[in-house]
Amino acid sequence: MSDKEKKQLCDLCGLTIGRHPFTRSFNAEQKNFCCLGCMNVYAILLESGVIAAGQDVRETEVFKRSLAIGLISNGDGQRAKDIGPPVSIPSDAPTQETLLQVSGMWCSACAWLIEHVLTRERGVVAAEAFFTSDLVKVKYCPQYLPPNRIAERIAELGYRVSEYNGENEGTSAVNAERRDLLLRIGIAGFLYLNIMTLSTALYVGYFETIADSVTRFLPLVLLALATPVVFYSAMPILRLAWRGLVNGVVRMETLLGLGILAAYAYSAFQAVRGSSGGGAHVYFDTASAIVTLVLAGKLIERNAKERTARAITMLYRMMPKKARLLAGGEERFVTTEALNTGDVFVVKAGERIPADGVVVEGRSHADESLLTGESTPVEKELGSRVVAGSLNAGNVIHVRATKVGGDTALAQIIGLVGHALGSKSELERTVDRISRVFVPGVIVLAALTFLVCWLGGISNSGEALMRAITILVIACPCA
Repeated sequence: MSDKEKKQLCDLCGLTIGRHPFTRSFNAEQKNFCCLGCMNVYAILLESGVIAAGQDVRETEVFKRSLAIGLISNGDGQRAKDIGPPVSIPSDAPTQETLLQVSGMWCSACAWLIEHVLTRERGVVAAEAFFTSDLVKVKYCPQYLPPNRIAERIAELGYRVSEYNGENEGTSAVNAERRDLLLRIGIAGFLYLNIMTLSTALYVGYFETIADSVTRFLPLVLLALATPVVFYSAMPILRLAWRGLVNGVVRMETLLGLGILAAYAYSAFQAVRGSSGGGAHVYFDTASAIVTLVLAGKLIERNAKERTARAITMLYRMMPKKARLLAGGEERFVTTEALNTGDVFVVKAGERIPADGVVVEGRSHADESLLTGESTPVEKELGSRVVAGSLNAGNVIHVRATKVGGDTALAQIIGLVGHALGSKSELERTVDRISRVFVPGVIVLAALTFLVCWLGGISNSGEALMRAITILVIACPCA
Protein backbone atom coordinates (compact mmCIF):
# COMPACT_ATOMS: atom_id res chain seq x y z
CA MET A 1 0.00 0.00 0.00
CA SER A 2 1.40 3.45 -0.95
CA ASP A 3 1.83 6.34 1.47
CA LYS A 4 -1.03 8.14 -0.23
CA GLU A 5 -3.34 5.17 0.31
CA LYS A 6 -2.28 4.90 3.93
CA LYS A 7 -3.30 8.49 4.55
CA GLN A 8 -6.82 7.66 3.40
CA LEU A 9 -7.42 5.37 6.40
CA CYS A 10 -7.63 6.20 10.07
CA ASP A 11 -4.57 4.85 11.93
CA LEU A 12 -6.83 3.56 14.72
CA CYS A 13 -10.21 2.33 13.45
CA GLY A 14 -9.42 1.96 9.75
CA LEU A 15 -12.28 4.24 8.63
CA THR A 16 -11.77 6.36 5.51
CA ILE A 17 -10.73 9.82 6.79
CA GLY A 18 -11.70 12.03 3.85
CA ARG A 19 -10.05 15.25 2.79
CA HIS A 20 -9.64 16.87 6.21
CA PRO A 21 -8.10 14.34 8.63
CA PHE A 22 -7.03 14.94 12.20
CA THR A 23 -3.24 14.71 12.27
CA ARG A 24 -0.75 14.47 15.13
CA SER A 25 2.88 13.45 15.46
CA PHE A 26 3.80 10.57 17.75
CA ASN A 27 7.51 9.86 18.24
CA ALA A 28 8.29 12.03 15.20
CA GLU A 29 5.86 10.00 13.08
CA GLN A 30 2.72 11.64 11.74
CA LYS A 31 -0.56 9.76 12.21
CA ASN A 32 -3.90 10.48 10.57
CA PHE A 33 -7.31 9.96 12.21
CA CYS A 34 -10.93 10.23 11.13
CA CYS A 35 -12.03 12.02 14.31
CA LEU A 36 -10.72 13.61 17.49
CA GLY A 37 -11.87 10.60 19.55
CA CYS A 38 -9.71 8.18 17.56
CA MET A 39 -6.70 10.49 17.94
CA ASN A 40 -7.08 10.70 21.74
CA VAL A 41 -7.64 6.96 22.14
CA TYR A 42 -4.56 6.26 20.02
CA ALA A 43 -2.52 8.53 22.32
CA ILE A 44 -3.75 6.59 25.37
CA LEU A 45 -2.89 3.23 23.77
CA LEU A 46 0.54 4.49 22.76
CA GLU A 47 1.34 5.75 26.26
CA SER A 48 0.15 2.47 27.78
CA GLY A 49 2.56 0.51 25.59
CA VAL A 50 -0.14 -1.40 23.65
CA ILE A 51 0.98 -0.07 20.26
CA ALA A 52 4.66 -0.80 20.91
CA ALA A 53 3.82 -4.34 22.04
CA GLY A 54 2.10 -5.00 18.72
CA GLN A 55 -1.18 -6.02 20.38
CA ASP A 56 -4.39 -5.83 18.35
CA VAL A 57 -5.94 -2.56 19.52
CA ARG A 58 -9.47 -3.90 18.89
CA GLU A 59 -8.96 -6.48 21.62
CA THR A 60 -8.00 -3.92 24.26
CA GLU A 61 -10.45 -2.84 26.94
CA VAL A 62 -9.82 0.83 26.13
CA PHE A 63 -10.85 0.34 22.50
CA LYS A 64 -13.97 -1.66 23.42
CA ARG A 65 -15.09 0.87 26.03
CA SER A 66 -14.48 3.79 23.68
CA LEU A 67 -16.42 1.99 20.99
CA ALA A 68 -19.33 1.21 23.31
CA ILE A 69 -19.78 4.82 24.44
CA GLY A 70 -19.42 6.18 20.91
CA LEU A 71 -16.13 7.99 21.53
CA ILE A 72 -14.63 6.45 18.39
CA SER A 73 -16.03 5.16 15.12
CA ASN A 74 -16.88 1.53 14.44
CA GLY A 75 -15.31 1.85 11.02
CA ASP A 76 -16.72 0.64 7.74
CA GLY A 77 -15.07 -2.75 7.48
CA GLN A 78 -11.66 -1.33 6.42
CA ARG A 79 -8.60 -1.50 8.66
CA ALA A 80 -5.35 0.37 8.64
CA LYS A 81 -2.34 -1.70 7.60
CA ASP A 82 -0.57 -1.31 10.90
CA ILE A 83 -3.52 -2.83 12.74
CA GLY A 84 -3.09 -6.12 10.89
CA PRO A 85 -5.50 -8.39 9.09
CA PRO A 86 -9.09 -8.91 10.28
CA VAL A 87 -9.46 -11.35 13.10
CA SER A 88 -12.24 -13.89 13.59
CA ILE A 89 -15.01 -12.92 15.99
CA PRO A 90 -14.52 -14.57 19.39
CA SER A 91 -17.46 -16.58 20.69
CA ASP A 92 -17.47 -14.55 23.92
CA ALA A 93 -17.49 -11.15 22.15
CA PRO A 94 -20.17 -8.77 23.51
CA THR A 95 -23.30 -8.62 21.37
CA GLN A 96 -26.33 -6.38 21.05
CA GLU A 97 -29.78 -6.73 19.49
CA THR A 98 -31.57 -4.21 17.34
CA LEU A 99 -35.12 -4.23 16.01
CA LEU A 100 -35.76 -2.43 12.72
CA GLN A 101 -38.95 -1.51 10.90
CA VAL A 102 -38.62 -2.34 7.19
CA SER A 103 -41.12 -1.18 4.60
CA GLY A 104 -41.35 -2.46 1.06
CA MET A 105 -41.35 -6.22 1.69
CA TRP A 106 -43.64 -7.83 -0.90
CA CYS A 107 -43.65 -11.45 0.25
CA SER A 108 -41.90 -13.94 2.52
CA ALA A 109 -39.07 -14.22 0.00
CA CYS A 110 -38.19 -10.58 0.77
CA ALA A 111 -37.74 -11.53 4.41
CA TRP A 112 -35.51 -14.44 3.46
CA LEU A 113 -33.40 -12.22 1.20
CA ILE A 114 -32.79 -9.73 4.02
CA GLU A 115 -31.79 -12.56 6.37
CA HIS A 116 -29.53 -14.08 3.72
CA VAL A 117 -27.69 -10.82 3.05
CA LEU A 118 -27.33 -9.77 6.70
CA THR A 119 -25.97 -13.12 7.88
CA ARG A 120 -23.16 -12.75 5.35
CA GLU A 121 -22.05 -9.49 7.00
CA ARG A 122 -19.03 -9.84 9.29
CA GLY A 123 -20.15 -9.06 12.82
CA VAL A 124 -23.75 -10.29 12.47
CA VAL A 125 -24.41 -13.21 14.82
CA ALA A 126 -28.03 -13.83 13.81
CA ALA A 127 -30.70 -12.12 11.74
CA GLU A 128 -34.43 -12.76 11.45
CA ALA A 129 -36.85 -10.90 9.18
CA PHE A 130 -40.61 -11.13 9.71
CA PHE A 131 -42.76 -10.45 6.67
CA THR A 132 -46.05 -10.41 8.60
CA SER A 133 -44.93 -7.55 10.86
CA ASP A 134 -42.31 -5.82 8.66
CA LEU A 135 -39.72 -6.23 11.41
CA VAL A 136 -36.08 -7.32 11.27
CA LYS A 137 -34.30 -8.49 14.44
CA VAL A 138 -30.51 -8.56 14.28
CA LYS A 139 -28.03 -9.79 16.87
CA TYR A 140 -24.61 -8.36 16.14
CA CYS A 141 -21.22 -7.62 17.63
CA PRO A 142 -20.77 -3.79 17.77
CA GLN A 143 -17.02 -4.24 18.12
CA TYR A 144 -16.84 -5.47 14.53
CA LEU A 145 -19.94 -3.99 12.87
CA PRO A 146 -21.35 -0.44 13.16
CA PRO A 147 -25.14 -0.45 13.74
CA ASN A 148 -25.73 1.94 10.84
CA ARG A 149 -24.16 -0.62 8.48
CA ILE A 150 -27.10 -2.97 9.13
CA ALA A 151 -29.63 -0.35 8.02
CA GLU A 152 -27.46 0.62 5.05
CA ARG A 153 -27.21 -2.98 3.89
CA ILE A 154 -31.01 -3.42 4.00
CA ALA A 155 -31.48 -0.11 2.19
CA GLU A 156 -29.15 -1.32 -0.57
CA LEU A 157 -31.68 -4.08 -1.25
CA GLY A 158 -34.36 -1.48 -2.01
CA TYR A 159 -36.21 -1.28 1.32
CA ARG A 160 -36.85 1.66 3.66
CA VAL A 161 -35.47 1.16 7.17
CA SER A 162 -36.11 2.86 10.49
CA GLU A 163 -35.54 1.90 14.10
CA TYR A 164 -38.59 0.23 15.61
CA ASN A 165 -39.92 1.72 18.84
CA GLY A 166 -43.56 0.73 18.65
CA GLU A 167 -44.58 4.17 17.44
CA ASN A 168 -43.44 4.05 13.81
CA GLU A 169 -46.96 4.00 12.46
CA GLY A 170 -47.98 7.27 10.89
CA THR A 171 -44.47 8.48 10.09
CA SER A 172 -43.89 10.52 6.95
CA ALA A 173 -42.00 7.65 5.30
CA VAL A 174 -44.92 5.25 5.84
CA ASN A 175 -47.44 7.80 4.58
CA ALA A 176 -45.28 8.58 1.55
CA GLU A 177 -45.06 4.89 0.68
CA ARG A 178 -48.82 4.52 0.99
CA ARG A 179 -49.44 7.48 -1.32
CA ASP A 180 -46.90 6.12 -3.80
CA LEU A 181 -48.61 2.73 -3.85
CA LEU A 182 -52.04 4.31 -4.34
CA LEU A 183 -50.75 6.39 -7.24
CA ARG A 184 -49.15 3.39 -8.93
CA ILE A 185 -52.25 1.21 -8.57
CA GLY A 186 -54.49 4.06 -9.73
CA ILE A 187 -52.50 4.54 -12.93
CA ALA A 188 -52.21 0.79 -13.52
CA GLY A 189 -55.93 0.20 -12.96
CA PHE A 190 -57.04 3.07 -15.20
CA LEU A 191 -54.77 2.08 -18.08
CA TYR A 192 -55.57 -1.63 -17.65
CA LEU A 193 -59.32 -0.99 -18.10
CA ASN A 194 -58.60 0.97 -21.28
CA ILE A 195 -56.25 -1.74 -22.56
CA MET A 196 -58.87 -4.43 -21.96
CA THR A 197 -61.53 -2.37 -23.73
CA LEU A 198 -59.39 -1.72 -26.79
CA SER A 199 -58.11 -5.31 -26.86
CA THR A 200 -61.67 -6.50 -27.42
CA ALA A 201 -61.43 -5.30 -31.02
CA LEU A 202 -58.33 -7.44 -31.58
CA TYR A 203 -59.99 -10.47 -30.01
CA VAL A 204 -62.92 -10.05 -32.41
CA GLY A 205 -60.39 -9.99 -35.25
CA TYR A 206 -59.32 -13.54 -34.39
CA PHE A 207 -62.77 -14.79 -35.43
CA GLU A 208 -64.09 -12.22 -37.90
CA THR A 209 -62.55 -10.01 -40.53
CA ILE A 210 -61.75 -6.45 -39.37
CA ALA A 211 -60.05 -3.53 -41.07
CA ASP A 212 -56.31 -3.82 -41.64
CA SER A 213 -55.82 -0.38 -40.09
CA VAL A 214 -57.19 -1.70 -36.79
CA THR A 215 -54.90 -4.71 -36.65
CA ARG A 216 -51.94 -2.59 -37.73
CA PHE A 217 -52.24 0.47 -35.49
CA LEU A 218 -54.26 -0.68 -32.46
CA PRO A 219 -51.36 -2.78 -31.06
CA LEU A 220 -49.23 0.39 -31.13
CA VAL A 221 -51.88 2.21 -29.10
CA LEU A 222 -51.93 -0.67 -26.63
CA LEU A 223 -48.12 -0.52 -26.45
CA ALA A 224 -48.28 3.16 -25.52
CA LEU A 225 -50.88 2.48 -22.81
CA ALA A 226 -49.05 -0.54 -21.35
CA THR A 227 -45.62 1.09 -21.17
CA PRO A 228 -46.41 3.31 -18.11
CA VAL A 229 -47.98 0.29 -16.37
CA VAL A 230 -44.84 -1.81 -16.82
CA PHE A 231 -42.15 0.81 -16.32
CA TYR A 232 -43.82 2.96 -13.66
CA SER A 233 -46.50 1.05 -11.78
CA ALA A 234 -44.51 -2.21 -11.80
CA MET A 235 -41.19 -0.55 -11.01
CA PRO A 236 -41.15 -1.65 -7.30
CA ILE A 237 -41.55 -5.26 -8.45
CA LEU A 238 -38.87 -4.98 -11.14
CA ARG A 239 -36.48 -3.10 -8.84
CA LEU A 240 -36.69 -5.73 -6.10
CA ALA A 241 -36.24 -8.51 -8.64
CA TRP A 242 -33.13 -6.83 -10.03
CA ARG A 243 -31.58 -6.14 -6.65
CA GLY A 244 -32.18 -9.72 -5.66
CA LEU A 245 -30.28 -10.89 -8.74
CA VAL A 246 -27.46 -8.42 -8.02
CA ASN A 247 -27.11 -10.00 -4.57
CA GLY A 248 -27.15 -13.50 -6.03
CA VAL A 249 -30.68 -14.41 -4.92
CA VAL A 250 -33.63 -15.43 -7.09
CA ARG A 251 -36.72 -14.17 -5.29
CA MET A 252 -40.49 -14.19 -5.74
CA GLU A 253 -40.39 -10.82 -7.52
CA THR A 254 -38.22 -12.54 -10.13
CA LEU A 255 -41.20 -14.70 -11.12
CA LEU A 256 -43.46 -11.68 -11.46
CA GLY A 257 -40.82 -9.62 -13.23
CA LEU A 258 -40.18 -12.37 -15.78
CA GLY A 259 -43.90 -12.80 -16.42
CA ILE A 260 -44.52 -9.08 -16.85
CA LEU A 261 -41.47 -8.40 -19.02
CA ALA A 262 -41.95 -11.53 -21.15
CA ALA A 263 -45.55 -10.65 -21.99
CA TYR A 264 -44.66 -7.00 -22.62
CA ALA A 265 -41.50 -7.64 -24.69
CA TYR A 266 -43.14 -10.29 -26.89
CA SER A 267 -46.18 -8.07 -27.48
CA ALA A 268 -44.03 -5.00 -28.18
CA PHE A 269 -42.09 -6.96 -30.79
CA GLN A 270 -45.31 -8.13 -32.43
CA ALA A 271 -46.79 -4.63 -32.38
CA VAL A 272 -43.73 -3.01 -33.95
CA ARG A 273 -43.34 -5.77 -36.55
CA GLY A 274 -46.93 -5.28 -37.63
CA SER A 275 -49.53 -7.71 -38.88
CA SER A 276 -47.95 -8.60 -42.23
CA GLY A 277 -47.23 -12.09 -40.95
CA GLY A 278 -50.92 -12.97 -40.67
CA GLY A 279 -52.05 -11.11 -37.58
CA ALA A 280 -50.23 -9.84 -34.51
CA HIS A 281 -51.03 -11.56 -31.24
CA VAL A 282 -50.29 -9.15 -28.38
CA TYR A 283 -50.67 -9.67 -24.64
CA PHE A 284 -50.44 -6.18 -23.19
CA ASP A 285 -53.61 -6.91 -21.25
CA THR A 286 -51.85 -9.86 -19.58
CA ALA A 287 -48.87 -7.78 -18.47
CA SER A 288 -51.15 -4.99 -17.20
CA ALA A 289 -53.43 -7.44 -15.41
CA ILE A 290 -50.49 -8.98 -13.52
CA VAL A 291 -49.28 -5.55 -12.37
CA THR A 292 -52.74 -4.32 -11.37
CA LEU A 293 -53.72 -7.43 -9.44
CA VAL A 294 -50.38 -7.68 -7.61
CA LEU A 295 -50.55 -4.01 -6.58
CA ALA A 296 -54.17 -4.45 -5.48
CA GLY A 297 -53.16 -7.42 -3.33
CA LYS A 298 -50.28 -5.42 -1.91
CA LEU A 299 -52.66 -2.59 -0.97
CA ILE A 300 -55.03 -4.98 0.83
CA GLU A 301 -52.11 -6.57 2.66
CA ARG A 302 -50.72 -3.15 3.66
CA ASN A 303 -54.06 -2.09 5.12
CA ALA A 304 -54.14 -5.26 7.23
CA LYS A 305 -50.60 -4.61 8.50
CA GLU A 306 -51.43 -0.99 9.31
CA ARG A 307 -54.39 -2.06 11.45
CA THR A 308 -52.05 -4.32 13.41
CA ALA A 309 -49.49 -1.53 13.71
CA ARG A 310 -52.12 0.91 14.97
CA ALA A 311 -53.17 -1.53 17.67
CA ILE A 312 -49.58 -1.93 18.84
CA THR A 313 -48.99 1.83 18.73
CA MET A 314 -52.10 2.38 20.84
CA LEU A 315 -50.63 0.14 23.54
CA TYR A 316 -47.42 2.19 23.59
CA ARG A 317 -49.31 5.46 23.78
CA MET A 318 -51.31 4.27 26.77
CA MET A 319 -48.10 3.98 28.77
CA PRO A 320 -47.55 7.37 30.51
CA LYS A 321 -44.10 8.94 30.25
CA LYS A 322 -44.21 10.92 33.49
CA ALA A 323 -45.55 10.51 37.02
CA ARG A 324 -46.39 12.93 39.86
CA LEU A 325 -44.14 11.61 42.62
CA LEU A 326 -45.24 12.51 46.14
CA ALA A 327 -42.21 12.96 48.39
CA GLY A 328 -42.00 15.00 51.60
CA GLY A 329 -45.53 16.25 51.12
CA GLU A 330 -44.63 17.82 47.77
CA GLU A 331 -45.39 16.75 44.22
CA ARG A 332 -42.79 16.72 41.48
CA PHE A 333 -42.74 15.25 38.00
CA VAL A 334 -40.40 12.34 37.31
CA THR A 335 -40.11 9.92 34.42
CA THR A 336 -41.87 6.61 34.85
CA GLU A 337 -38.45 4.90 34.70
CA ALA A 338 -37.49 6.80 37.87
CA LEU A 339 -40.38 5.32 39.88
CA ASN A 340 -39.48 2.64 42.40
CA THR A 341 -41.59 0.03 44.12
CA GLY A 342 -43.12 1.61 47.23
CA ASP A 343 -43.14 5.19 45.91
CA VAL A 344 -46.38 7.10 46.27
CA PHE A 345 -47.58 9.08 43.26
CA VAL A 346 -50.57 11.29 42.56
CA VAL A 347 -53.02 10.75 39.70
CA LYS A 348 -55.46 13.54 38.88
CA ALA A 349 -58.71 13.28 36.94
CA GLY A 350 -58.18 12.63 33.24
CA GLU A 351 -54.63 11.30 33.69
CA ARG A 352 -53.39 7.77 33.02
CA ILE A 353 -51.95 5.76 35.89
CA PRO A 354 -48.16 5.38 35.36
CA ALA A 355 -47.61 2.14 37.33
CA ASP A 356 -49.44 -0.77 38.93
CA GLY A 357 -50.26 -0.07 42.54
CA VAL A 358 -52.69 0.20 45.44
CA VAL A 359 -54.81 3.23 46.28
CA VAL A 360 -53.69 4.70 49.63
CA GLU A 361 -55.78 7.87 49.57
CA GLY A 362 -58.86 9.11 47.73
CA ARG A 363 -61.79 7.57 45.87
CA SER A 364 -62.37 7.54 42.12
CA HIS A 365 -63.24 5.48 39.06
CA ALA A 366 -60.80 4.04 36.50
CA ASP A 367 -61.33 3.08 32.88
CA GLU A 368 -59.56 -0.29 32.53
CA SER A 369 -60.96 -1.18 29.10
CA LEU A 370 -57.44 -1.68 27.69
CA LEU A 371 -57.16 -4.83 29.83
CA THR A 372 -60.74 -6.01 30.34
CA GLY A 373 -62.48 -4.63 27.26
CA GLU A 374 -65.19 -3.29 29.57
CA SER A 375 -65.78 0.43 28.98
CA THR A 376 -67.68 0.99 32.24
CA PRO A 377 -65.34 2.67 34.78
CA VAL A 378 -64.44 0.58 37.82
CA GLU A 379 -64.74 2.10 41.29
CA LYS A 380 -61.44 2.61 43.13
CA GLU A 381 -61.22 3.23 46.85
CA LEU A 382 -58.73 2.74 49.67
CA GLY A 383 -56.92 -0.57 49.12
CA SER A 384 -58.11 -1.05 45.52
CA ARG A 385 -55.60 -2.17 42.94
CA VAL A 386 -54.96 -0.08 39.82
CA VAL A 387 -53.07 -0.95 36.65
CA ALA A 388 -50.70 1.14 34.57
CA GLY A 389 -52.26 2.72 31.50
CA SER A 390 -55.79 2.84 32.91
CA LEU A 391 -57.51 6.24 32.94
CA ASN A 392 -58.50 8.00 36.14
CA ALA A 393 -62.06 9.12 35.36
CA GLY A 394 -62.97 10.67 38.71
CA ASN A 395 -61.20 12.38 41.62
CA VAL A 396 -57.57 12.73 42.71
CA ILE A 397 -56.07 9.55 44.15
CA HIS A 398 -52.76 8.67 45.77
CA VAL A 399 -51.29 5.33 44.72
CA ARG A 400 -48.43 3.29 46.16
CA ALA A 401 -46.49 1.59 43.37
CA THR A 402 -46.28 -2.20 43.49
CA LYS A 403 -44.96 -2.84 39.96
CA VAL A 404 -43.05 -0.31 37.87
CA GLY A 405 -41.41 -0.13 34.45
CA GLY A 406 -41.28 -3.41 32.62
CA ASP A 407 -43.02 -5.30 35.45
CA THR A 408 -46.38 -3.59 34.95
CA ALA A 409 -49.24 -5.50 33.33
CA LEU A 410 -49.32 -3.14 30.33
CA ALA A 411 -45.56 -3.39 29.77
CA GLN A 412 -45.79 -7.18 29.86
CA ILE A 413 -48.62 -7.12 27.30
CA ILE A 414 -46.50 -4.93 25.03
CA GLY A 415 -43.58 -7.28 25.54
CA LEU A 416 -45.66 -10.34 24.64
CA VAL A 417 -46.99 -8.67 21.51
CA GLY A 418 -43.48 -7.65 20.53
CA HIS A 419 -42.24 -11.19 21.11
CA ALA A 420 -45.06 -12.58 18.97
CA LEU A 421 -44.16 -10.17 16.16
CA GLY A 422 -40.47 -10.86 16.56
CA SER A 423 -40.51 -14.64 16.48
CA LYS A 424 -41.10 -17.31 13.87
CA SER A 425 -42.97 -20.56 14.14
CA GLU A 426 -41.40 -23.79 12.94
CA LEU A 427 -43.83 -23.79 10.02
CA GLU A 428 -42.57 -20.37 8.90
CA ARG A 429 -38.99 -21.56 9.08
CA THR A 430 -39.87 -24.61 7.00
CA VAL A 431 -41.53 -22.42 4.35
CA ASP A 432 -38.43 -20.20 4.27
CA ARG A 433 -36.22 -23.19 3.57
CA ILE A 434 -38.51 -24.44 0.82
CA SER A 435 -38.67 -21.01 -0.86
CA ARG A 436 -34.91 -21.04 -1.43
CA VAL A 437 -35.26 -23.81 -4.01
CA PHE A 438 -38.88 -23.20 -5.01
CA VAL A 439 -38.32 -20.05 -7.07
CA PRO A 440 -35.42 -21.39 -9.18
CA GLY A 441 -37.40 -24.59 -9.71
CA VAL A 442 -40.42 -22.66 -10.99
CA ILE A 443 -38.27 -20.68 -13.43
CA VAL A 444 -36.76 -23.89 -14.80
CA LEU A 445 -40.22 -25.47 -15.11
CA ALA A 446 -41.57 -22.42 -16.96
CA ALA A 447 -38.60 -22.44 -19.36
CA LEU A 448 -39.05 -26.16 -20.06
CA THR A 449 -42.78 -25.64 -20.64
CA PHE A 450 -42.06 -22.95 -23.23
CA LEU A 451 -39.44 -25.03 -25.03
CA VAL A 452 -41.46 -28.25 -25.05
CA CYS A 453 -44.66 -26.55 -26.23
CA TRP A 454 -42.91 -24.52 -28.93
CA LEU A 455 -40.17 -26.82 -30.18
CA GLY A 456 -42.34 -29.90 -29.75
CA GLY A 457 -44.99 -28.43 -32.03
CA ILE A 458 -47.70 -28.52 -29.35
CA SER A 459 -48.44 -24.79 -29.79
CA ASN A 460 -47.07 -21.70 -31.48
CA SER A 461 -44.59 -19.35 -29.78
CA GLY A 462 -47.28 -17.02 -28.44
CA GLU A 463 -49.31 -19.78 -26.77
CA ALA A 464 -46.14 -21.39 -25.42
CA LEU A 465 -45.10 -18.08 -23.91
CA MET A 466 -48.50 -17.62 -22.26
CA ARG A 467 -48.24 -21.07 -20.67
CA ALA A 468 -44.78 -20.24 -19.31
CA ILE A 469 -46.02 -16.89 -17.96
CA THR A 470 -48.98 -18.64 -16.33
CA ILE A 471 -46.61 -20.92 -14.42
CA LEU A 472 -44.47 -17.96 -13.30
CA VAL A 473 -47.41 -15.91 -12.05
CA ILE A 474 -49.52 -18.62 -10.45
CA ALA A 475 -46.50 -19.99 -8.55
CA CYS A 476 -45.88 -16.61 -6.91
CA PRO A 477 -47.77 -16.05 -3.61
CA CYS A 478 -47.91 -12.33 -4.42
CA ALA A 479 -50.32 -13.10 -7.26
